[in-house]
Amino acid sequence: MTYNIRIPGNAQAEGRDLSKAIDTIAAANPDVVGLQEDDSYLNGYVSALNTSYYRLTGNDNGNEYLDIFYKKDKFKECTVTGTMLYKKLAKEYTEVSADGADLSLDEKGDFSWELFDEKGRFFRYAVLETTDGVEVLVVNTHLHNGDSDSDGAVREYQAKLLCAWLESMETEFPNQIVIGDLNYTPSEFGSTLSDGGLTYARDTALVKSDVGGTLVNNDAGEPDLYFKKRETWLYDYVLYKNMGALEYTVVDNKNDVNNTRYPSDHLPVIAKFICSATE
Repeated sequence: MTYNIRIPGNAQAEGRDLSKAIDTIAAANPDVVGLQEDDSYLNGYVSALNTSYYRLTGNDNGNEYLDIFYKKDKFKECTVTGTMLYKKLAKEYTEVSADGADLSLDEKGDFSWELFDEKGRFFRYAVLETTDGVEVLVVNTHLHNGDSDSDGAVREYQAKLLCAWLESMETEFPNQIVIGDLNYTPSEFGSTLSDGGLTYARDTALVKSDVGGTLVNNDAGEPDLYFKKRETWLYDYVLYKNMGALEYTVVDNKNDVNNTRYPSDHLPVIAKFICSATE
């Protein structure tokens, strides 16, 4: 499951109940969950998941940990995990063409780590090993936001860098899943991610339920629609390599405030995969 829960600190002012977001996760009972826009405000809520899930978290980068949760009864405790800044990847993967993208436009957060010395978007990753020995590399990310063509170029460059990093990991970890809020509609990038070897679960799953939009109205100037109307745009994705996609659905969890308001301005997305151990 991937789920952007919106900056939790805004929830009370917006009339949202964050416990309903956690209820959605618990009811769906996914093996792996990646959250976006999660920070310390969420700690009191996600504690409800602690019994069933391990939690991979780290330093906050401007209202975002990009936590990964994984089921204790399905996976061994993770030993391979990390965080990667896209600006750092750009310095390492100089063969990846920026095509004019200006990464200085990406000013998300403010890492105060020795590893990173500048602001910017990032991804968290983990190699999860099932109890029967199958390894899957899981990446949780949140790409650059913005409506201009220049912003779109930054997103596309970040997507290319992610694909290059995944390719470098493929020999050791061929089973790969990417989840997150990519801040773009399918038509914006064209084939950037598919050319990079990733497949959209939404396109290929054998069983598809809800394949609609993943955004919710968050315009305070429209009080009758504010966090109540589901939009048609698709921004949240589950992608994969070297596995089979069995199921895909968007969870239309309009269950907040007497079923009139959504708990976030994004909807969670779930996909189910089958994969096997590799030599």
